[in-house]
Amino acid sequence: MNSGIKFYRSDNNVILTSGINGVLPPEFITVHETKRAKK
Repeated sequence: MNSGIKFYRSDNNVILTSGINGVLPPEFITVHETKRAKK
């Protein structure tokens, strides 16, 4: 990406990054999902 932030894909298909100083700027977040635990 042009931002210089490195992204990685794990073996289980999760996208990982260290962000910038440990923070991923909000412009990189397009979807947020909350899942509830099954009871």
